Amino acid sequence: MFAIICLNIMLLISCWYLIAENQKNKTKINSIQDDLNKVIKRLATLEEETQK
Repeated sequence: MFAIICLNIMLLISCWYLIAENQKNKTKINSIQDDLNKVIKRLATLEEETQK
């Protein structure tokens, strides 16, 4: 019985850790997407300037 409780606690901690890592990765991806969008807009404006 004690072993089952310990395994459940370890599983809970593992899931919590994976959720935390996943959230961290989502934040990084969103930040990279924002930077990429800024670069795309900047490139578009540079293209427009060079075509004039």
